[in-house]
Amino acid sequence: MLLLIGFTAGLGIFVLMIGNMLGMECSSNKSKVALSVGADHVVPGPAQPVETLETADLTLPYCIPGTTLVAENLVQYEGGFLEDGTNDEVVNVVGLVLRNRGEQMIHSARVILEKGTLQLAFQATYIPPNTSVLVLESDRKKCIDQTFTNCSGWQTGEKGRWLDEDQIKIEAVGMGTLCLTNLSTETLEDVTVCYKNYLEHSQMYVGGITNRCYVGSIEPGQRMEIKPYHYARGYTKILGVTSQ
Repeated sequence: MLLLIGFTAGLGIFVLMIGNMLGMECSSNKSKVALSVGADHVVPGPAQPVETLETADLTLPYCIPGTTLVAENLVQYEGGFLEDGTNDEVVNVVGLVLRNRGEQMIHSARVILEKGTLQLAFQATYIPPNTSVLVLESDRKKCIDQTFTNCSGWQTGEKGRWLDEDQIKIEAVGMGTLCLTNLSTETLEDVTVCYKNYLEHSQMYVGGITNRCYVGSIEPGQRMEIKPYHYARGYTKILGVTSQ
């Protein structure tokens, strides 16, 4: 069992616990650890017993047909609900760890876990190649004592134009400010910065949702500072900058 300790930048506490893969022995001493995250410190909270959501008929990890996605594991999540931007506090919501084993950015994806009439849905945007992301169940369904028999999904490819490093420079200034510089000789139109919550120590994105900060036009050589919503240096990771 892998215990991950996570955060929601500036939004409070959340807890992650990766479920045991089918065929692995389960520890009877399951626990979770809460973290209170501030700008400069992380304080461990007390460990508490917690149940693990497991699969039986469906073996994880599972390569989802027709996609480059792998359903790696199921988790329990406690903290701010990320997927709709509300950050409402939730407890024991089902989460699915997905990995993009492909060589291209996935623009959008949807995965369904099923058994009988029960369906769990997971939606994600902007999954970089060879990375994993924890996606929360779209309708906030909680962890239940249930196994699954089927996993299906779809994905779409890249959309928009990602700017190269020789076109735009992006720098972090302080905790919540980014500085963009147009390095090209052309005006960049409809510039948008894309970023996601990220666990550096686990090398995993958190939340299917992708935050986007619309900047607009940047003239050649122009330097512009922005304060993206939900961005915090060290807690989020820049995916890139798009332009039309």
